[in-house]
Amino acid sequence: MLGISLLKCLPLKAYTFTDCHYKVINSLIHNLKINFKDDTHQSGFSSNELWHQCETGPPEVINERNIRGASHTVAVRDTCHVEVRHLDWLDMGVGGPPALCQFDFILGSDIVYERSLLPGLCTVIRAFLQVGRSCMFSEL
Repeated sequence: MLGISLLKCLPLKAYTFTDCHYKVINSLIHNLKINFKDDTHQSGFSSNELWHQCETGPPEVINERNIRGASHTVAVRDTCHVEVRHLDWLDMGVGGPPALCQFDFILGSDIVYERSLLPGLCTVIRAFLQVGRSCMFSEL
């Protein structure tokens, strides 16, 4: 909700959503398509389609077998590049983090539910936040 709200309210140039679970990534992709109509969904989703998706879950764009390194671009506005990517904090690999970029700002909300994940979160912040830039979290 945080990212979608920011995309609706601010003239951002780029935004990247990440998660490690394919079901969350599919939900992100689907929620972006609901909130930002693109060429394939000019009229949005009908109430019957949305009701069906509430019962069955979002369409599977990325599945459990192809989750590793997965990336999906969603049309939001012509001036904003939005990407949904797989990122596993606990599997950053021997060679370091995956080929994302460094970010000016890292936002997080309701992202850590187990203390064991905090070291991985700190690794991600160190890997992706540009020196001298900001990081904000709520409800860690």
